[in-house]
Amino acid sequence: MMETCSHCGQSYEPKRSNSRYCSTKCRVAHHRAKQQTAALVVACAVCGKEFEAGRAGALYCSPSCKGKAYRARRLEWQRRFFGRRPGGK
Repeated sequence: MMETCSHCGQSYEPKRSNSRYCSTKCRVAHHRAKQQTAALVVACAVCGKEFEAGRAGALYCSPSCKGKAYRARRLEWQRRFFGRRPGGK
C-alpha cells in the first residue's frame, strides 16, 4: 500500500499504519516549517549593536561581547571582594 508524504508529496511505502512522512528528514522539515520564527531584534548589552536574537534571553551579539561582559563582571566582583584591582599593589 503506497502513501503520499505530507511534506514533499513523494510516494512511499510506510513501515507503520499511521506514518505521514517518507523519511525523518521530511518529518523534521515539516515541523520546523510549521514553527513561527519571529525575528527578535535586540541591542547588545556591551557594544549597543542591534542583532537578531536566536532566543528570547539573548544579551550579546557575539562571543567577543559575551567575554567582555564576563571580564567586566569578574573585575567588579574582585574590586568589591578585595577592595583593589587584583594583582595590583
